[in-house]
Amino acid sequence: MPRKATVFRWLGQFEQFRDQYTRAREVQADALFDDVLSIADNSKNDWMEANGKDDAGWMLNGDNIRRSQLRIDARKWMAGKLRPKKYGDFKAVELTGADGGPLQVSAALLSDEDLAKIASRAKS
Repeated sequence: MPRKATVFRWLGQFEQFRDQYTRAREVQADALFDDVLSIADNSKNDWMEANGKDDAGWMLNGDNIRRSQLRIDARKWMAGKLRPKKYGDFKAVELTGADGGPLQVSAALLSDEDLAKIASRAKS
């Protein structure tokens, strides 16, 4: 495997390598996201046998559940950073005008007198 510095140098020098690297990171994000469901569905070790003097049965293994949540959160975060358009928290807002047409923008023109008033207020 090449050193990290070599990879970064290749990213700057070779367009084809940069395209392959970008695609590999997208695939990595998809794989991380796919892991989330597997981790969430795996209930192994969520319960542990409790054999205390007053306990004979099973109890919830909170440490395992918290660890699973951490693993899920880490993968969701990484996927969102590697592929923000697909897995990020980005929300797009699109403004349209009447009947879905383009948004009409108009600016009111200020008179020279109004501009002078604003300028004099800014100086004081």
